[in-house]
Amino acid sequence: MKIEFVNELPSVEEYKFLRSSVGWNIVNDEGAVKKGIEGSLYCVLAKDGDKTVGIGRVVGDGGIMFTIVDIIAIPEYQGCGIGKTIVKNIMDWIEKNCVKGTRIMLCAAEGRESFYEQFGFIKRPTSGYGAGMHWDWAE
Repeated sequence: MKIEFVNELPSVEEYKFLRSSVGWNIVNDEGAVKKGIEGSLYCVLAKDGDKTVGIGRVVGDGGIMFTIVDIIAIPEYQGCGIGKTIVKNIMDWIEKNCVKGTRIMLCAAEGRESFYEQFGFIKRPTSGYGAGMHWDWAE
């Protein structure tokens, strides 16, 4: 297995496959998914030949607020450093493209907080910071 990390956007099909491979929800409106992918500020894909096996994206306002999203390695590729390399690529991009004082956020999956702590992220709630929150709008 020779994993290559490339800075490109996934297709809608690749994106939906990656999310479904780890049991995450999928938005079925392909136009919305395409728009979301194309709105990425930065994206790195992990590829094993022609197969996309991992992803990480950065979204945000492009100035002061950035969110790391979709850190995924498909199950059969987990545990071999793909996620760590994806986050390292993202952190390198952040250091080159964000100003000091920028807020970088992410939502860790339950039980995965320690993975992100190695990159300097802190768990919430903590002193001075409330709980991280989200809302998934469903019809």
